[in-house]
Amino acid sequence: MSPSEIATINPNTRTAPVFRAHADAELAAKLYANAPVLIRERLHEQGGDINPWGITFQTMFHMSGDSGFFRTPGQMEADGWSRDGTDWVRETAADVERRVPLYQAKMIHHFDHRWATYTAGASNDEEEGARDCTLTEKQIPNFEPSPRYWVPEDEVILRAARVPSMLKGAAKLARGEDGKGRRKAGADAQESARSTALKALVTWLVGAFPALEGRPAREADIFRLLSRAQDWRGALKASPERFLLDPKTLAAGTEMQRETPLTEVDLTLIAEGPKDALTLAELLIIAKQPRWLMGWRDICRSTDERTVIASVFPKVGVGHTMPIFYLNGGAELAAAHLAMWLSLTFDFIARLSIGGTHLTYSYLKQFAALPPSTFSKNDLNFIRPRVLELTYTSHAMKAWAEDLGYSGQPFAWNEDRRAQLRAELDVFFARKYGLTEEELRYVLDPAKVKGADYPSETFRVLKEKEIRLCGEYRTERLVLDAWKQMERSQPDALPSSIELPPLEGLLNGAWAWPSSIQPRDRLRYAAQYALWQMDPASDGARIRFIIASLAEPALLTPLLAADDRNEWVRLVGPEAQPAQGAVRLRPAINAAWHSMFETLLTSGQLEERADGTWTRGQHFSATGLQAASADAQRAAFAIRAVRSMDVGVLASAAAPEDNVIWARFGNGRSG
Repeated sequence: MSPSEIATINPNTRTAPVFRAHADAELAAKLYANAPVLIRERLHEQGGDINPWGITFQTMFHMSGDSGFFRTPGQMEADGWSRDGTDWVRETAADVERRVPLYQAKMIHHFDHRWATYTAGASNDEEEGARDCTLTEKQIPNFEPSPRYWVPEDEVILRAARVPSMLKGAAKLARGEDGKGRRKAGADAQESARSTALKALVTWLVGAFPALEGRPAREADIFRLLSRAQDWRGALKASPERFLLDPKTLAAGTEMQRETPLTEVDLTLIAEGPKDALTLAELLIIAKQPRWLMGWRDICRSTDERTVIASVFPKVGVGHTMPIFYLNGGAELAAAHLAMWLSLTFDFIARLSIGGTHLTYSYLKQFAALPPSTFSKNDLNFIRPRVLELTYTSHAMKAWAEDLGYSGQPFAWNEDRRAQLRAELDVFFARKYGLTEEELRYVLDPAKVKGADYPSETFRVLKEKEIRLCGEYRTERLVLDAWKQMERSQPDALPSSIELPPLEGLLNGAWAWPSSIQPRDRLRYAAQYALWQMDPASDGARIRFIIASLAEPALLTPLLAADDRNEWVRLVGPEAQPAQGAVRLRPAINAAWHSMFETLLTSGQLEERADGTWTRGQHFSATGLQAASADAQRAAFAIRAVRSMDVGVLASAAAPEDNVIWARFGNGRSG
């Protein structure tokens, strides 16, 4: 692979990926060309990380370091606790204490928060004492799995709150917690906690104002929201005005707003809330609670049928072997994100990347992930009901269902129905990633496409399990059937316009052609994306040159205005550098031109009109074409640039030896 392809696949670590087979490398290059990595790390001076989903990660309870919080049923019964649904409660003189389940990774699976349950008296060995939930249990909407341990509810509320860790630290200090329970904090601890809370609130607001109001926070804003009557110097060690101007404050506030964003509603709550910093901190901790959580299994073994195992589940305590992720967006986008993670295509990406048995943050950050802007309203309308039906199978997930706009009863657990819904989502995301049917067949089973001796394998454990239990590779059949059904029911749409992102935000070489793409395939991709986006009424006379300039980028460079020329060269890379004299098509592209377009004409993908102009053929297919891909953006840029150019200028731009660009194949021929 070329250095640019390595940088595209592993931009954070810059390490060379290792593939079992050439086809794996080619498919990986295509997937990463069609979707950016989940998080591209950048220095703060360079603008910070590129994180389209605004995703952040958390581990809630460490199974060793936080064990002082854990209680078993036997321990709680001995201490006077009683069962209340899935929780345990105990009345005290001052309050009612509540303990909630502590979920561990083993308890979840794909779209399923009831995968495993622990039996009474489970040992400290996670594998012992746990069993899979039965089909009968899953068909009961009131059934919930039992964990091995329960943890204090107020500790879960504190740790789950979407507030900065500095504010949580102030609350813990004020409570005087010792890691096992509560004890009364002294006066000095209270004042220290109050100062910490005030500093955290000011820093958070410094990050929020540019994001919400497009301007820096001013001293007057801080006084208006938090009151002038505060011990500012005691908390900030400086005047508020000087603290607001400190670059360290701005950097810390920006990070707080990125990870735990304040909203306009939050600003109103702060303005109208108590002016005591600690009381306000506790109010925000309650107000900024998630109604449900999403997490994944940290362990991914070669014996597992899938690599990425994640789910949505109730707001409970969560052990560190199931890291949690949060997204800046509503439930609808969260459903799309979860479904993407659980798709076969995303799992294929994971299997190409992971070298050990832990699915760590660093691996996840470098997985090709479709950004939220990829999903149209129609896309979300397709995803939402399927994810809802797959995940809302018990009353414990009511809050999640409500956030997805559903107020009915949980959906019945039906294995066949669930398999069908998952197959439809698998096909949806395969198409979104730009896979063809043949490439999806490869993802499902390389041996079926390349032969039994081909060195790559993907979902061997899943295949063997389904053959053993179902007598067939059921997932393969359902997915391929769903592909055909989707092709029949959802004809390929033509884009009215490709929205180019701000070019300055794209990385150098973002539109470079992968070195693994052969000249004939390069021509095919260029033709497909150009024909897909062309306006038949105005682009017919120019589309030949557009396709040629996409395949041979230096053709276009001399014709561009200075600013466009600089961006074209930067984004496409060295191939767009203008040459001395007339630009020539490289011999391989020149040689492939005639046979490539003869094939497109014969198949009906392309039509040549009587005057020699080109347009989409009646059998043109947009299957696998992605509006957010580098191919689409490159074509959109070229089309818009060339539309303003005289056809005669275009005709003379290429060397006379390359008249193949303008050669006719036979007037009016189409498939």
